[in-house]
Amino acid sequence: MEYLSHKPRTLPRYIPFVVNDFTFTFLTHMEPYCESKDLQGLYLYLNSLEDFQYKNIWNRIHERWNILLDRGIQEIPTFKRTTYFKDTQKTTYRHCDFTDESFDLYLTEWIKDDMVRSVFVMEQLVCHGRR
Repeated sequence: MEYLSHKPRTLPRYIPFVVNDFTFTFLTHMEPYCESKDLQGLYLYLNSLEDFQYKNIWNRIHERWNILLDRGIQEIPTFKRTTYFKDTQKTTYRHCDFTDESFDLYLTEWIKDDMVRSVFVMEQLVCHGRR
């Protein structure tokens, strides 16, 4: 995907070991638009994390989303015509423990097959994985 800062397929080089083998589904609607190596890299990265790290990723995604909405993006005329202008309610942080199933479910519910949110989540996963 040309909209991401780095290709997700490069994430496996940052993975020391794989913890579990859960099949994530929150980005399945992106399969026609992404190469399978990119989605597999993201899913492999998520399978290398321990459960407590899902909460950190969830909160990072929502922190960055709230910053994006706060930084005056609402003043851009083209933004006023989007569905995001009406949906400027701040997203919430979760202070509970996640499992891979619950993380996948929460992301699926938040993304709702939306392309912008999907690319945003992919970018945040790539940035988190490269640290």
